[in-house]
Amino acid sequence: MYVPNSTLLALMAYFSGLVSATPVPDTAAVDAAAAPCATGVHIFITRGTGDETDANQGQLHTVADNIISRIDNSTVRGIAYPDSKADPRYNVSEAAGVANLRSSIQSYATRCPKTAIVLLGYSQGAQVTPNTLCGTSEAGFDSTPRLPTDLDSHIESVVVMGDPSHVTGTIYDKGTSMRDGKFPRQDLAGCAPFRGRIQSYCDTGDQFCDNAMPPIMGVHGGYVAEYGSQAENFVVDMHKSASA
Repeated sequence: MYVPNSTLLALMAYFSGLVSATPVPDTAAVDAAAAPCATGVHIFITRGTGDETDANQGQLHTVADNIISRIDNSTVRGIAYPDSKADPRYNVSEAAGVANLRSSIQSYATRCPKTAIVLLGYSQGAQVTPNTLCGTSEAGFDSTPRLPTDLDSHIESVVVMGDPSHVTGTIYDKGTSMRDGKFPRQDLAGCAPFRGRIQSYCDTGDQFCDNAMPPIMGVHGGYVAEYGSQAENFVVDMHKSASA
């Protein structure tokens, strides 16, 4: 579906790095399929645009590493997808992320039904993550269904940072933003089963989740430094509660 040129230009102006139009094959998924099931938690990270470092985990790898250090026998995998702003178009890239994350959750839950799943997403990955759970309803994006209900119980906690589909005032809304994002979610009903398990961080001045014009530089890239410890504590506390 059509995305306005002004939106694509804004995305291109902010994000750095060249992204291939062809997704990198997810060889990590093949390796993970042969790995033992985690007895702690299994973390899926969906990175932000152009942030292809650290095995598709991006800057959220530090959050995941700290969670793993606190929850024994936990594992992590980054989701492979184009993470593109223009080639392919952002909405096409985002949809590929939703498809890959959905498939990864389904496959892992089938193979390891007793392992709790944690989802982390940043920027474009922070839009991919709730769209996978709740369904895609943003203007300019092809709609997708919510996660199958039989998988709901496998999702233990969710943390997203800088989500362009941010909607202010939800129970899981964290940070200082008082405005909806650049692509606000139109239908929140699919998120309802997860609302106590999600934290969504967005601060005033973020060009994407706060739709700030002009943006305050440094806000969109600063969430791990600002809220990383809080996010880690949330995930660990949710796991302790579920294990009690």
